[in-house]
Amino acid sequence: MGALEQHDFDRMQTVAVWPDLLTRLREQTGATHEALDQLFAPFQRDPATYLNHFLAVQLAGFSALLAACPDCDAQVAAMLRNAKSALAQDVADRACFVPQLPAPSSLHPLAVAYLVIGSRLGTEVLRRRLTDAGVAPMPRYFTPEPYQADWRQLCATLRATPADGALADSVVQDVLTGFNLFTLAATLARRDEGDVH
Repeated sequence: MGALEQHDFDRMQTVAVWPDLLTRLREQTGATHEALDQLFAPFQRDPATYLNHFLAVQLAGFSALLAACPDCDAQVAAMLRNAKSALAQDVADRACFVPQLPAPSSLHPLAVAYLVIGSRLGTEVLRRRLTDAGVAPMPRYFTPEPYQADWRQLCATLRATPADGALADSVVQDVLTGFNLFTLAATLARRDEGDVH
């Protein structure tokens, strides 16, 4: 099979395997997302002990995403700024060490939306775990917000977006880059010995 034929075959396979960009994102970034989640397994098991580490990583990651997406949707940009502001106050209150990440390249707005809204959607589950662990006062970052409608709207947009082509390739690659930013932050951050139990 020649190079051109191989290229055409690969494109047909993309269309056949992934009916839309949302499906492709879930399949092609799922393993990286799972690996990142594993880095937070200690926080999931013992949220009070590892809270400082979690907050520091979130602040480093959200700061990097905000810097990397000057053309973000206004609502996503506001979500990022609000999260960063809350996290900055939380880490100041708890005297956390926050790693400094290298300045990322520009990321596609859809990729940043996928990362940010998905992350914020998960804070409700984490808030309940912190409550069960007796953490008080609750960090500002975990203030309840109605993210479900934003997530549904984003999923509808991604389902309406073709899974192949330059735009789709860019979004997938940028989501992977975003997950890798948080992975780097988790690796660099140290767990403070002063965490509240």
